[in-house]
Amino acid sequence: MATRNLSGYGLPIGVLAFSAAGTLVAIAAGGWTEETVRLLVRLSARLSVLLFLIAFVAEALHEFNGSRGVRRIAERAAAFFLAFAASHIYHLALLGVLAVWFPDPFVKETEALTVVGGGLAYAFLVGIAVAIVRTGHFPNGLLATIGVYYIWVVFTRAYSYRLDDTVYVVIFALLIVAFIVRVGAHLRSRRQPAEEIA
Repeated sequence: MATRNLSGYGLPIGVLAFSAAGTLVAIAAGGWTEETVRLLVRLSARLSVLLFLIAFVAEALHEFNGSRGVRRIAERAAAFFLAFAASHIYHLALLGVLAVWFPDPFVKETEALTVVGGGLAYAFLVGIAVAIVRTGHFPNGLLATIGVYYIWVVFTRAYSYRLDDTVYVVIFALLIVAFIVRVGAHLRSRRQPAEEIA
């Protein structure tokens, strides 16, 4: 995921502004209730996974499609990851609100393994985001690669639990397709130098 440019912070800031505005609208429409907060948690999670998918697959997609539009998205994949980080930290804040204001049954239903696994995903998320801010591009190291795939696993696992829901099915399918595209792009990039040598 070695994206070349971080074109400013407009995208993550825009995502935060959009999330804040959506929160105000939801509270104005539904009031400060557990149902409203749970709705915001679901919507923020879906926004996060869509932003992550773009960052996750953009560079690989450019391997197969060199069009200007795909190239521009690939060049901004680091910015999309920062937008994902902003959205998902906002999602975490909403989970905190749910735990503090409406703890029952949320706290009882939350398993320790979920907390640990999710905490590790956030650790990777923050580490990669900090590296992007410091360098202006996506880190190439092994740890960053492991982190990106770990986040993919966490999302894929989460969306595999509700395959009776159309939204979950669509997101789960997009996650699988994104993984296939990334693996395909990796295999293609490794094969091309071998062909040139031959």
